[in-house]
Amino acid sequence: MEAAADLRAENLQRNPAGGFSFIVTTADGSQLGEIALRVPGEHNVRNALAAFAVAREMNLDLKAAAAALAD
Repeated sequence: MEAAADLRAENLQRNPAGGFSFIVTTADGSQLGEIALRVPGEHNVRNALAAFAVAREMNLDLKAAAAALAD
């Protein structure tokens, strides 16, 4: 995804079921968690990353956010 973004989806991989998994990293390279989506499409990766960013901004539990996105 965008190199200048505050949060990025890195190590993007297609799952056997058609969805994607990726690691959320910050601009400084810190890893915040892994997200596994069951839905296809890069637009869904971008939407999930945006939802994760909102959860982070609101100081929510990021593990819970990643689990919710997996559903």
